[in-house]
Amino acid sequence: MRLGWWECASRLAEAAVAAGAVDVQGAISLEARSITGKLSALKSALESARPPSQIIVPALQWAQSPDSVFLNVKFSHKMDAPATLDVVVDQVEFTNRTLRLRASKERKAFELDLALFGAIDPERSTWTLGSVGRITVTLAKQLADDGASASPKGASEGASEGASEGASKGVKWGGLLAPGAPRPKGAQMHLWWDRQKEFEAALEKLEDDGEDEEPEKAPKKSGKKASKKAKKKAKKKAEKDKAASAAAAGGEEEEG
Repeated sequence: MRLGWWECASRLAEAAVAAGAVDVQGAISLEARSITGKLSALKSALESARPPSQIIVPALQWAQSPDSVFLNVKFSHKMDAPATLDVVVDQVEFTNRTLRLRASKERKAFELDLALFGAIDPERSTWTLGSVGRITVTLAKQLADDGASASPKGASEGASEGASEGASKGVKWGGLLAPGAPRPKGAQMHLWWDRQKEFEAALEKLEDDGEDEEPEKAPKKSGKKASKKAKKKAKKKAEKDKAASAAAAGGEEEEG
């Protein structure tokens, strides 16, 4: 049977039964199971070698705390659709400003590439595979104490300076994706409301502390923006004084 000599195996089995052998049936069944297992393994190897027939951008929910961003990724194209179970995670790669996820099952592949709003610490970022077709990712925000700015690329110097000084206490991202970064095609991305509620108070306190510190930082903000703001304020004051003078002149004419 192992060599594929089926006719010979058939005649040997008949002769063994005729001779009164009692273990023939069991031996044949055992060998048959072994051959079936090898054929199944060969079929699986062929299937896995073929390119995926379907590439899916997994749906996700996200939330943030002052020092972390949390992703709840579902191996499905929608959060309310059934998830694909027993998915194999092939790659989770963190860089300073990107997340790359690759997972698969048979000929179905899941691919997620995100350009992040702010910098993260790849060494402290983690992921955990769930049991219901999900993966949870925790991105550790890069704070000022970690030696890098937490503000996104493209931000002004003033905004970067403010973010860096307040980053030791945490920082609030303005979104999940970097400003101007393309949204992954077909991606369903939602705010993770239940998780976000846990950090609302901490984020509000972070913003309040930033507002309290703003007057002290005002003298540091010099340059074109400060000059334009001063000119605009002076112009408004002049218009207001002019309007008040006109109103006063009109009143004198009425009395005359």
